[in-house]
Amino acid sequence: AQPSRKQILQDCLRTLRNSSDTNASKDLFKLVTDSLSSALELDYMAFYKFDLSQQLLRSPIAAGSGKEKFMSVTKNSVSVELNKLFRQMMQKEQLLIIHHDNRHKYLPHLPPAFVTLAECDFVLLHSFFLNGRAVGCFVTAFNTNSKVKFENAIAAYKRICKELKAVLMLRTKELQNKVA
Repeated sequence: AQPSRKQILQDCLRTLRNSSDTNASKDLFKLVTDSLSSALELDYMAFYKFDLSQQLLRSPIAAGSGKEKFMSVTKNSVSVELNKLFRQMMQKEQLLIIHHDNRHKYLPHLPPAFVTLAECDFVLLHSFFLNGRAVGCFVTAFNTNSKVKFENAIAAYKRICKELKAVLMLRTKELQNKVA
């Protein structure tokens, strides 16, 4: 039997909380993208690292039932050079939710590789910061006509990302203490 949505999220939280400094950060981002994708039945979810020097989103860690459909998104890098939307997102951590009511406003500002994601009911762009610095961006797309399912998905997404950040911040502090 398949684990329930609740069980998948609980397992993800437990694994994050119990992770040791031997777990690579990449493995934790993979855990989060896989767990959220499965539990929330996402069409696409990826974490891209920000390469600020070259104005790129690099090396996606991707998951989701529609991953193949969005192959153009899962390239090794997506240019955000001269992209006003992503320049703003790299200034401070934020979660942008693109949906049918505001799609017309944001679609022209998405990098071309992300335009196909706008076919979904919801697209989430979340700039992820550690120690006041942009380290990456979660890109998520999913379909639902249920307001409750959408609200539950956003709540679960925020809870998991908050725990991921706490784990990564603790590691940063531990590393700084070892060096000092």
